[in-house]
Amino acid sequence: MTQPERAPFRAAILGSANVRVLRTAFAAEAAEFLTDRKLETWEVPYGQLRQELLDPKSALRGWRPDLAIFCDRLEDLVGQARLDCLTPNLLETVVREYADLVAAFHMANEGWAIVHRFAPLNRSADGNGGPAFSLLNEMNQLLAERLAGLPQVLWVDVAAEAAGAPVAACDPMLWHLGRLPFSEGFSQRLARRWIGLTLALLGKSARVVVLDLDNTLWGGVLGEDGLAGIRVGGDYPGNAYTTFQRLLKTLPERGIALAVCSRNDHDLAIEALATHSDMLIRPTDFVATRIDWRPKSVGLREIAGELNLGLESLLFVDDNPIERDQIRLSLPEVKILDLPTSPAFFADSLADCPWLQSAGRTAEDAGRVRSYQARRQVREEQRTAANLDEFYAGLSMQLYLQPLDDSNIARAVQLSQKTNQFNTTTARYDQRELKQIVAEGGEVVVVGLEDRHLQFENIGLLVLRPDSADTSTARQGRVDCYLLSCRVLGRGLETAVLKWAVRRAAARGWATLRGAVIETPRNTPVRSVYQDAGFQPAGAPGDWLIQTDTSVEIPSWFQIHDRMPTV
Repeated sequence: MTQPERAPFRAAILGSANVRVLRTAFAAEAAEFLTDRKLETWEVPYGQLRQELLDPKSALRGWRPDLAIFCDRLEDLVGQARLDCLTPNLLETVVREYADLVAAFHMANEGWAIVHRFAPLNRSADGNGGPAFSLLNEMNQLLAERLAGLPQVLWVDVAAEAAGAPVAACDPMLWHLGRLPFSEGFSQRLARRWIGLTLALLGKSARVVVLDLDNTLWGGVLGEDGLAGIRVGGDYPGNAYTTFQRLLKTLPERGIALAVCSRNDHDLAIEALATHSDMLIRPTDFVATRIDWRPKSVGLREIAGELNLGLESLLFVDDNPIERDQIRLSLPEVKILDLPTSPAFFADSLADCPWLQSAGRTAEDAGRVRSYQARRQVREEQRTAANLDEFYAGLSMQLYLQPLDDSNIARAVQLSQKTNQFNTTTARYDQRELKQIVAEGGEVVVVGLEDRHLQFENIGLLVLRPDSADTSTARQGRVDCYLLSCRVLGRGLETAVLKWAVRRAAARGWATLRGAVIETPRNTPVRSVYQDAGFQPAGAPGDWLIQTDTSVEIPSWFQIHDRMPTV
């Protein structure tokens, strides 16, 4: 089967003021970073936001954006350049109405939303924040309370963006001439934040930051300057590298692992990492290391293979532009962070990198780096095991088959968007689509795993649907999509889930179960899974079929926890 063409990603930039500059800036960012997905954008004509959000038959409602970006300032909601003369009661009423409009549209649209927090971008009359500053805090709290509990809502802290921007956030001339809420430079900064969140919700963010060492993690060249001569800690530039390392140390908490790929003497580099008194990052912080004199493209390939990830999951960080260009040519899938010349700006460059943004964290994110380390330990045990069955049994694997619910739907969407290698059809689902499948008589099964090395984690998704237009008479089911995190492959889980699916299909009264593999450049590991699970070829290449049976045997080394509802 051939992979169907992805529908364009639809983003609506929604504001009460003139959002044309913001829309243009976002399209430019998408052209640079969202290269494999067509983007369509939408803006509401000036002054028509309220009616477009309210009217169930509006053009905006009919367009149904995948992402709605609510970018109003408090000033825009009241149509004023400043807030100085406005009463708290008026502002509270305006924010309540605005929040209710956003919530109603979001619930009807069922896509993603980005919402701006209000920020004090103009100096108040007393020059010191004044009443407007305190009111903004209250209005932000009110906005958050009114939108609390809504799924798929992401927030942008406009005040934080303004604090880090090298340009003024607002331009009074642009406001008075054309009702433009932000300066052109700040609009570009906001658009960069939006594209980072978009990449994250589409599963295109980086999973591993791969670092060079000399003049990247520390100042100087270890082989020439020696351990005592490298610069980290103390005065500039050493303190700039400390700031950079401190920020890097926070990435594993967000599920982003650290690795090293450096042309260096291995033993000397490890000694520097392990013993230098001012070094914050130690060898145990890395999930993979390639420190030798080979081309870095070789090391990056090996790191991706060791972690069972695609090259597109790596973000390469190197101060040397020649090394970066060589990776661009030899491994174009690898993401690259172009560091500024001065290490004083390394941390800011990392913090602003779109590939490292997060669309909300799941419990699995916090444990992802630990699971990479556990995978390495499992592989070591497998190498030394005398018998494969005994090795699998010794893992004490607990396999959980769970229905879609509020506790796991965010992880289900994340798995759908991010999993590329072990993914039979590379179908991508959002919350709206997964709920619709269940409403139409299908089943969305969230696969969980726990073993001797791995705490409980939802690691897979199985979508089963009746293979008939008339669900009441369907005698055949199909696997709409089957995917597993590549961190858990190689222990028999791949076929065990499909054999459970055959049992489930039989229990539902389906005589046969059909599956398909749509081949992509990235999903080589999944191509034989149906054959390995006992399915037979069924006509077109990539199509597989099996007779269902409730007695299909699942390997004995799995303890099955079937939490699906009785059928």
